[in-house]
Amino acid sequence: PELAFSRDGVHYRRDYRAPFIDRGHPLDFDGTSIYSRVPIVHGDRILVFYSGTNWRSPEQLLTLGDRATAAIGLATARLDGFVSLDGAKGTATDVRPMRGAAPEYSEVVTRSFSFSGSRLHLNVETALQQWGAGPPELRVELLEPNHDYIAGYRFEDADPMTTSGLDNVVSWGGNTDLSAFAGRAVKLRFYFKNCKLYSFRFS
Repeated sequence: PELAFSRDGVHYRRDYRAPFIDRGHPLDFDGTSIYSRVPIVHGDRILVFYSGTNWRSPEQLLTLGDRATAAIGLATARLDGFVSLDGAKGTATDVRPMRGAAPEYSEVVTRSFSFSGSRLHLNVETALQQWGAGPPELRVELLEPNHDYIAGYRFEDADPMTTSGLDNVVSWGGNTDLSAFAGRAVKLRFYFKNCKLYSFRFS
């Protein structure tokens, strides 16, 4: 199985050809073919049941004999965990990025959009420290559509996010309220390192 995506439910793209579910060892039950079912959202996980076989043709079935098998498998992913933006392996914790120059952080800016709600939620997974990664950190700037800074919502105002979570709330100096910006055009700039950013939403 591979992932396709659509912004309108009519036109689909399939830009990423890496398998969503990898086949197993050639003699495992899913070593040759995998047929997935409709994903199920259960709590904070996405469950995908699938059927798998270690043979594809009658010839293979006869050749394998008693080693031929088929079974039902279960693949799991975190909620909204299909794709992520992966942060740089930065180390500094006191760097103040200048426009166009933030070497310790990965950086991404959204297109202009408007939102409803008052709080920004992030789905983030931090790198495991025992595997040699530096301290994780993610900060968010709120920008005007022309990229001008908004006082109180710049990098230095943003409270660093350092823990994993499916529903982390972004804050600036302890303030999480964005209701003053609801309905107007804004952009978000994310600075992040040693972590994965999966998704954002407003509520």
